[in-house]
Amino acid sequence: MPPRATIPSALVLAFGLAATAVAVPPVESDVLTQARHLLGNDFRLHESTHFVVLSDADETMVKTQAQVLERSLIQFDRFSRRLDIRPGPLRHKLVSILFLDRDAFLAFARAFDGLDSTWISGYYSPQHDWTVFYDPTQSPNLAAARSALSRVHDAIRRTEHEAGAARRRGRRAVAADLGIELTELRSTALAQQRIVDDYADEVRDATTVHESIHQLLFHTGVQSDRVRYPLWISEGLATAFETDDPSRPFGPDSTYAPRRDRFESLLAAGDLEDLSTLVERISLDDVDSDAVDRFYHQSCSLVTWLATRRRDDLAEYLRYMVQQEGEGEDAAFHRRAFRRCFGDERRLEITWLRDERSGR
Repeated sequence: MPPRATIPSALVLAFGLAATAVAVPPVESDVLTQARHLLGNDFRLHESTHFVVLSDADETMVKTQAQVLERSLIQFDRFSRRLDIRPGPLRHKLVSILFLDRDAFLAFARAFDGLDSTWISGYYSPQHDWTVFYDPTQSPNLAAARSALSRVHDAIRRTEHEAGAARRRGRRAVAADLGIELTELRSTALAQQRIVDDYADEVRDATTVHESIHQLLFHTGVQSDRVRYPLWISEGLATAFETDDPSRPFGPDSTYAPRRDRFESLLAAGDLEDLSTLVERISLDDVDSDAVDRFYHQSCSLVTWLATRRRDDLAEYLRYMVQQEGEGEDAAFHRRAFRRCFGDERRLEITWLRDERSGR
């Protein structure tokens, strides 16, 4: 059995637990047992206070992932207290899976969670209650940068060989010129490596936070897996927590520049979906990639605005929806639910977008 410890006081308040020594969530769970069975012995188990990470990646990468997961829990707690909602306790340490290889990640997603989207960099499975990720340096978006970096390293090796040969032959001037070229190549390699590392860090942080928020919302009962939620609230909450600096407070009361900047460009271009349509949407299967992009940024803006300007109404919406077991397949239901908590969506849209245009 793992050693037992106490939950930090902030989490005791958030989860409504007695303000006495309370054990951290147990490690073992049916979720963990199933994940270990499917993954095999190549995936080692790493524990943090509230999460377990199963991974074939190196320990440094896993430790960083676990730190971001723990930060997500802290900010989820802060958000919950701010809205005066009371998540249930963690029944066990939450399970996260981190693949070193992208192809293995995609194969797992397809085989065990029915996901066949090659563009995803991570996901939460409500069916299994686990989050799944892969090493962000393997992102297809970095393919060109990795290729360019590889060519620079090849050039460095060739130049080192040529410089060594020139020195051995006493061709000092040639060796000196090659030394200057070598310095420039190494500087280029360092700069390109920073680009790869910075992008990978940003993808890792934003994706880890996004999917862990999904997990926390459903695991603690703030959202119910017995309700079909409109996507604007589920994805809006997750995107509103995204950050590129987990060491600082983040969540719907803060701003994540990549989302914010993209939304402002869509707003300026008049390229937004009508709110009356947005609040009813439960699937993105019928839209193209541009509409998907628009949906995520617009939902992020809406939830961020509601969390700032209509906090009590947002809390009431979450409380109301969790009670609607078996509901959610009907667009009319989502329209009624939205109006019940926020009022007429067309009037709200006018106020929301006016605030956005004025910079809030």
